[in-house]
Amino acid sequence: MFGLSGIAAGAGAIIPAGKNVEQQRVDDTEDPLQRRYDALATAGGGTLELPVGTHRVSLNMHSRKVHLRGAGRDATILMPRDPALPILSQRYSIASWDAVTIADLTLRGKNAGIGLGYGTVEGDQFGGTRVCNVKFTGFEKSISRPTGNIGLYLEDCQFEDADYHLWGHSFRGKDDTIMHSGVLSVRRCHFQDARKAVLYVDSPVIGSGQIVFDECIFENNPGFVFVFVRFESRDGVPGVSIRSCWNEANGTGGIENALVLAGKRQMPAFLFADRVGTIDFHDTPLGKIILLGDTSITTRSCALDLFAVEHADAAAAIVHYDARIFGGQVVPGVTRSLANANQRNSGPGGAIFQLPHRIGVVHPQIDEAYAVSTCHDPIVADGKRRLATHSVVDAILPGSMVSQQMEFETGDGVYLGPIQVPRAAWIAWTLAYRKVAGGAPTLSINGRMGVSVNAPLDATEWTTIGGVAFVDRPLDQIGFLLQATTRASLRIGGYQLICFRTRQAATEMLNDQLFREPQAGPR
Repeated sequence: MFGLSGIAAGAGAIIPAGKNVEQQRVDDTEDPLQRRYDALATAGGGTLELPVGTHRVSLNMHSRKVHLRGAGRDATILMPRDPALPILSQRYSIASWDAVTIADLTLRGKNAGIGLGYGTVEGDQFGGTRVCNVKFTGFEKSISRPTGNIGLYLEDCQFEDADYHLWGHSFRGKDDTIMHSGVLSVRRCHFQDARKAVLYVDSPVIGSGQIVFDECIFENNPGFVFVFVRFESRDGVPGVSIRSCWNEANGTGGIENALVLAGKRQMPAFLFADRVGTIDFHDTPLGKIILLGDTSITTRSCALDLFAVEHADAAAAIVHYDARIFGGQVVPGVTRSLANANQRNSGPGGAIFQLPHRIGVVHPQIDEAYAVSTCHDPIVADGKRRLATHSVVDAILPGSMVSQQMEFETGDGVYLGPIQVPRAAWIAWTLAYRKVAGGAPTLSINGRMGVSVNAPLDATEWTTIGGVAFVDRPLDQIGFLLQATTRASLRIGGYQLICFRTRQAATEMLNDQLFREPQAGPR
């Protein structure tokens, strides 16, 4: 069934499938592939080419000098000969970085078992395995690394219909030897129909690091996409990077897709991470996340429209660079720079970001309409009733000593800094505040038209928020609308709402971290 011509050539020999090979059912009492694999290993190695057809095998891969290659994905199909064993078992006696290649075939289970499994001997724990153009379908675990392994490289593979596509656990021996479950590189792979998780990693030993996903597609996975039960990547090793990946219709399942994590049943989400040193997303839209411990998330050039935080511990950190969003939400985490703050541009769905505090006060000439206050002096805000602030010694703007405290009664609604907009313009705005007592008033940029969502002003430490939006026509009033449903005390440390002729200029106002206290000009 499996061609073996050329075996005498020794190491590096290619073992072709042969011509006119009769395709027939494998005798259940023997495993011809194992015999041919062993013979090739004894001869010095090479590539065992597998013919077109469906073959039932449970192959023990024990030589790093023997590679497997099928006739093409969906052409060569391997199914389990023994359902209790993986179809392909990595059980190397020598630990080495010599890469074994498995390519151009399909591993198909029966909704159970393991496709590619790693054993428990020391030699399994490191050494490169390249899996290229392979389809995995119908398993409990498509790839299982139960006792620590590093050096798994997946390229152009298809994963579908499994509880877990990639499952890994670290190893700690009786003599305190350890091996983590990192050094995983995944490129241009497609993942769907994961019932529990696409990636599940439990690696609490030191040195865990370097998991990379590049140009992958995650779609229609009812379970989690990423689960890091632990990933001890806090000792200077590379962390987790997800770059230019697609995220669509994931984490949509119900109780049957939930996992018990950190002692609690967790419903599916895009990401669960417990004490992971750093996870870096680049040009990848995130979904719902759960962060425990001192996990740090950084996004770079990511679309944040689907991003939501189900839970984040106080020690967790979320930072965005060059963020972009169509709009429609208050973005969790700190946004240090924006690429496109509101791609819908106009209307009441403009996003609101938590921004870095302003690091300096400048005094430019502003030629468009604006409303700016450094809150040195009391403010009067008009609405259902007129509210006057009082000065308190508590400030956030550089060079300021005081802020303005505003006392709200139930049902209050007032406008702070309303302006007239004489022509279509881009509006950029920031507001520094902290809640002192009572409930959380809400803020929106509103007037004759609304250009932002509502944001609860619930932070008890000084917080700066802001956004960008397009006003597509002249308006006789727009400003900061503050509304309270209960009594509340709020301190305001400075606000600026400025019109610009270009989106670039408005975006730069938010990115440069400066507070503009204008020279005399239009109001």
